[in-house]
Amino acid sequence: MENIENNTVTEPVISFRNAEIMNGETSVIYDLDMDVYPGDFVYIVGKVGTGKTSIIRTIIAENPLTKGKGTVCGYELNGIKDKDIPYLRRKIGVVFQDFQLLMDRSVEAVSYILLTLQTNREVVSYTDLTVLTKSKE
Repeated sequence: MENIENNTVTEPVISFRNAEIMNGETSVIYDLDMDVYPGDFVYIVGKVGTGKTSIIRTIIAENPLTKGKGTVCGYELNGIKDKDIPYLRRKIGVVFQDFQLLMDRSVEAVSYILLTLQTNREVVSYTDLTVLTKSKE
């Protein structure tokens, strides 16, 4: 990606080329091409069993990348050494949907994310703001 204002080239934080994403011994995604640049906020959505979690597990080197090419935060995923995995994970944060980080609050995930990022204020309505109050339970 080229930054026109500064005339600089930004490398992607996450990059996959012709990657095959595995879930155990089963291929769940073929020929994945994906780039995520600094400052991007990415949602991975889809039906159950379509490979969303497998992509994330591959990004954090929990699942091996055996075909294609993948780079995350400067680390080549193909054949990444076990000793390098903790350093990779320190450079990228992943929050899975079912973590229940705010157990005492009733929050719609997308509204919370928008509020956290403080982006696109027109999308976040007043009702979205009120769900961040503590539950009455």
